[in-house]
Amino acid sequence: MSDNKIYFHDTTFRDGAQSLWAMYVNYGMWEAIGPLLEQADFTSVEMLSVYPKFMLDWQKEAPLKREELIEKTFQKTPLMIPTLGMMGTLSDYWTCAMLKFYYQFVQKVYKGKVKKALLICCTRDEIERELPILFPLFRSVGIEPIPYITYGIREWLTDEYYGSVTKKIADKHKPVLFVLKDVDGLLTPERARTLIPAMIKNANGIPIELHTHGMSGFNEAVAVEAMKQGIRRFHTCIPPLASGSSHLNIFNVCHNARVLGLEPCINEEPLREASERLFKIAKEEDLPIGAPKLYDERVYKHEVPGGVISTLENQLKVLGMVDQMDEVLAEIPSIIKELGRPLMITPHSQFIVTQATMNVAMGRWEQCIDGMIEYAMGIYGVEDTGLANMDQNLKDKLLSDPRAKALEKKWTNYLERRETETIEDIKVQCGMENASDEDLFMKIQGITEDDLKLVSTLPPPKTYSF
Repeated sequence: MSDNKIYFHDTTFRDGAQSLWAMYVNYGMWEAIGPLLEQADFTSVEMLSVYPKFMLDWQKEAPLKREELIEKTFQKTPLMIPTLGMMGTLSDYWTCAMLKFYYQFVQKVYKGKVKKALLICCTRDEIERELPILFPLFRSVGIEPIPYITYGIREWLTDEYYGSVTKKIADKHKPVLFVLKDVDGLLTPERARTLIPAMIKNANGIPIELHTHGMSGFNEAVAVEAMKQGIRRFHTCIPPLASGSSHLNIFNVCHNARVLGLEPCINEEPLREASERLFKIAKEEDLPIGAPKLYDERVYKHEVPGGVISTLENQLKVLGMVDQMDEVLAEIPSIIKELGRPLMITPHSQFIVTQATMNVAMGRWEQCIDGMIEYAMGIYGVEDTGLANMDQNLKDKLLSDPRAKALEKKWTNYLERRETETIEDIKVQCGMENASDEDLFMKIQGITEDDLKLVSTLPPPKTYSF
């Protein structure tokens, strides 16, 4: 790979849509845009994981219909999916058997075209307690795990720390890629100037990609500095799903690369058509248009990730609280401090944003979600989260909650069966000893008999004409 060439990973319909459209991407959008992405020569294209219940309940689309379309569309471009690691979902942890079955089925649906899966690192003690399990597990089903090393601003998150994390993973697991994940959009050109060389020095020659959101307004300048420091691979989106709380605008990255004398390895012509189509779709659906953000110091206080902010606004509208957005954002820094300053990324960001909304609506800590109790128990990590610095009064309050014993029992039970449970055990638990893989998958994903009856009544998925 020439050091003069710039490569691109597309996350338009995953992190772009999550950041700006609250994950609203339907079948017709993939039908309109997917073939153009396939023509563009991306190193990979990212999409949502396979969530049939979500697609049915929210998008009113038949389970797996979108996946079948994507599989047929992409013949040369590798596909990538996000993962929650051993969490499986935001509300539960998955055993090794459950994880392996899930991704074996994903590969079956996509006919082996899923080549990468992201694994978030240094936020929940994942490096020590999950990566040794997940690297061989994913590789056994033909998926290469990609460590996303999460950027944050904490006194312990020094350049030396990030260099040591990079080296530890490189030496032990030998990934094909690293990703520097600036999910909160906090990275500045000045910090990139020292951080990136520290990571490159310790990466054993493994390429590093940059994943940065535009929450602070610095991300396009950060990308330029990253190029100067040797980064040659970038996560980008196509307008109108670029900029704002979303990712780098691919056209701007290409422009700046050329100014620096670098060569973007991308076919921009189909992407410009894709952009035109997306603007028309956004107008038809009354969806937001991504635009560069003005600098806002609050971003460095609340640290809400780009992928969470649009969902928060959408949920506040549903709750009739959209006029209290500023109050919720103002409450978040207090919760971060009380918890010991965990990084604002899944699951912490979702839990903290939810708790902040409840604190504003009901009074501070009058009610709490299970995730807060589990956090205090150490389920979501100890070292990486800063749990040792958690406010002791709040910790005592959460651990004395009547639900704490049940949650502790659930966690202990999970640890006992994490590596011993088999897929046969899961079938017995579900009462589906003779079920097909698809039936078992649907059961695990929460698809009910009533859901299946609903599928037969659904109209054809919405499409768009151009």
